[in-house]
Amino acid sequence: MEVLSGQKHSYVIILKSDIYLENTDFVIGASGKTMWPIISTYRFRNLETPDLKYEVIKTATMHEIGHFFRVPNDNRTTNVEENIGLHCTNECVMRQGINIPKDWIKFTEDRLKSGKPLCDECISDLFILEK
Repeated sequence: MEVLSGQKHSYVIILKSDIYLENTDFVIGASGKTMWPIISTYRFRNLETPDLKYEVIKTATMHEIGHFFRVPNDNRTTNVEENIGLHCTNECVMRQGINIPKDWIKFTEDRLKSGKPLCDECISDLFILEK
């Protein structure tokens, strides 16, 4: 995929099927500085209610858009972990969800309860974008 720098617009791609990356069984989404956010709804298809499914997909979308904007920042050394990419360990949507869908339901509940998707550190990372 071509490098996206200088683009006037971006896309978010949402798929009903699973997404696979090298050395993974599946991923909920993928994104990076050279690819638009891609989200799979497949692992959320059996959630209890349409409202819960919608909110969990919104959380996953926010997470991948965060990665598109390089959150957490590569230079950040606090409250981060390397686990299939760099992820925040604070209470925010940039945590790594391994237990599917349980972790994503928890991240969604936290987001709805706090009223904000990103922790203060991840918000700060948005303003440190590389040029």
